[in-house]
This record gives sequence, C-alpha cells and structure tokens, in this order.
Amino acid sequence: MAVIAGTITGTNLLFANGNRRTYEVCVDFGAYTGAADTFTIAAVGAHIKADKRSGATHTLRSAQCIGSGFDTAAQAVFTGACTVSTDALNGDLSNASGTELTSSTACKGVRLAVTLDES
Repeated sequence: MAVIAGTITGTNLLFANGNRRTYEVCVDFGAYTGAADTFTIAAVGAHIKADKRSGATHTLRSAQCIGSGFDTAAQAVFTGACTVSTDALNGDLSNASGTELTSSTACKGVRLAVTLDES
C-alpha cells in the first residue's frame, strides 16, 4: 500500500457566501500502483491562503471531484469520496465508471471543489 501525494497546481474561487468559500483546486498525482493505494493532498487551506494572499485562517470543510484528470495513458482519473483530516484531503482515485484504480501512470488535472471557512 502506498500513499500517493497530490500536488496542487492551481486554485480558482467558485463561490463565496459570508465566510464560506468554495474553490476549484487542480491537482496532479503520481502513479497509482494498486487497489490498496490511497491519495493525500496536504496543506490544502494553507496553499489556498498563500495563493490568494488572503491573510485569513482557513478551515477545511469538504471536497468533491468536479472534473477528471488524465494519466499519461489517456485514462480518465477522478477522486472518489474525499475525507478531511485537519488541512489535508484523503481518499482513493477512480476511473470513469467510479471503480477504484488498480493502476495508473502519473496523472494531471484532477479538479476538486473544496469548501472552507475563512476567519
């Protein structure tokens, strides 16, 4: 079992309501080598804070996949359900039918809608 680290490559504000914000977050992942593999995206709120230079504290609330990325073999790659762990997101990568990946090459461009509170 390996934990595949996601690298945030871009953020874009989608929605704001009071102190709640939802950002599109684009993520690249390394190769996924087995069904026991999982992913983690560390320091999500900290990355958004630095990228947007907001100066606010960010508390991660939820995330869901809103668009696939593609690996170097042109396989569509999505995230399954994302769990929040302090300032990180964790979960499994899946294919277009929602089945967890058993293998993939490096993947670029998975898009998530990440909701957080700013204070």
